[in-house]
Amino acid sequence: MVYEEKQYPKFLNLLLIILWLLSLLGAISISARGENPLGLLIALGLISLMLALFYRMLIRVEQNAILIVFGLGIIRKKIDLTGVDVNGFCVRKIPWWYGIGWKSDYQGNIFFCIKPGLGLGIKFKGSKHLLIINTKNLKALQDSIVKTRLLEKD
Repeated sequence: MVYEEKQYPKFLNLLLIILWLLSLLGAISISARGENPLGLLIALGLISLMLALFYRMLIRVEQNAILIVFGLGIIRKKIDLTGVDVNGFCVRKIPWWYGIGWKSDYQGNIFFCIKPGLGLGIKFKGSKHLLIINTKNLKALQDSIVKTRLLEKD
């Protein structure tokens, strides 16, 4: 392993935990009155699922690959670095409306983001599209990718 970074969307996690607690209290209150709390139990399940899937993003640069894992690891992507253009890095702004997760834009670029902010754009040889990874440390991620490419050439 050359580089590892974990990111936590603090605001989203706090919001989901508060909603989860309010739903739990509401379900307990409704069931104490003898009514069916099915709707709130479904909401509890959905909030729990969102927390499990998106409570963090892990970026790990390994030998010749980047591994990106969301939450508990159900959503994951391993990206081969053999075709990376080491001169094709750029910094891209990720707007807030892109949200959280693994997505693509209308131009064919692929985003992995957990929060709005800056992302490292990675260009592959023979492609006009970018792979953009939201990171706290742009320089360290770029250096680790270049390092794995140089290690492969040796």
